Amino acid sequence: MMTPRERWYRVSSHPPKWPDRVCKEFIGSFSTTSLLDQEPYGLKALADHVGVPEYADPQPDPIWGYTRVDERILEKFNCDFRYLPVTSQSIFGDPKDWRYLPSGWIQTGCGVLWKPGYGVSRQGVRRMMVAPDDEQPAAKLKTLKDIEQYPYWPRTEDKKTREALENKASEAGKIAKKMHEETDYAISCGGVGYSAEEHYRVRGFSHWLMDIKRDPEFYHAFATKLYQINRDLAEIYLNQVGDHIDRVSLTPGDLGTQHGPMISLENFREFVLPYVKKSHAILRKYTDARTFAHACGSIHLYIKDLAEAGLDMIFGEAAA
Repeated sequence: MMTPRERWYRVSSHPPKWPDRVCKEFIGSFSTTSLLDQEPYGLKALADHVGVPEYADPQPDPIWGYTRVDERILEKFNCDFRYLPVTSQSIFGDPKDWRYLPSGWIQTGCGVLWKPGYGVSRQGVRRMMVAPDDEQPAAKLKTLKDIEQYPYWPRTEDKKTREALENKASEAGKIAKKMHEETDYAISCGGVGYSAEEHYRVRGFSHWLMDIKRDPEFYHAFATKLYQINRDLAEIYLNQVGDHIDRVSLTPGDLGTQHGPMISLENFREFVLPYVKKSHAILRKYTDARTFAHACGSIHLYIKDLAEAGLDMIFGEAAA
């Protein structure tokens, strides 16, 4: 029988090699899952069903779901992956630093606003969803000067900020090293590099689309700023964990609908792919880990380009 790590490297090789079984993952990726912890369904019901009624605090995150799942539950599902903390390299920042507004909304890194959505965890944490486009602070930007003066950009060049990021990355590196040396699981970490999904969450989805058509110069200036921030975060993070991970997300984000891609192949190649390629080049300076992308919807037009850009694997709902 193969170890989880051996299994992962076989299925993600090119061409893929036949494993002893498919790789198994617990519900989601990046160490998160969308299971609600609410009676009568959700994580509690699942834990009871598999015989782990007193499971460890799953550390509910109001936006991404759970950031930790009880090891016994992962073992019950024969999960091949174990996950590193993701907050130290996310443009949305550490939840400890988020602003909880009197309205009940949350403001994360890059100024993105989230409003109450659905479900409540057993710790009383409400799941959030991104607020409407015109509510987003970055939706109000109009000029190249506005981009530079936007007050919510993570200050990755600031000495104090960088030291804090490096400390978090160092802790993640220690965890990664321990997991890689003491287990045979495939060690997975979250997204690094530019993501069009991050772009349209910060800018607002409708504004992201309109920038492509009405003001390409503005679009590229905004995307370049996001890429530069993500580059800094990736270099800090991967410098610590790169030698100890087996899988890393290099994702353009959700770019498909149920009926087809969100933007044309021509626009994808001009407005998204160059930043994915640059992100891959940064990633390869620090790790040989396999790359994968979560990309919901029908993105069949983009798959060949993404593969040529260095992506090893795509998964998601109706990803073809």
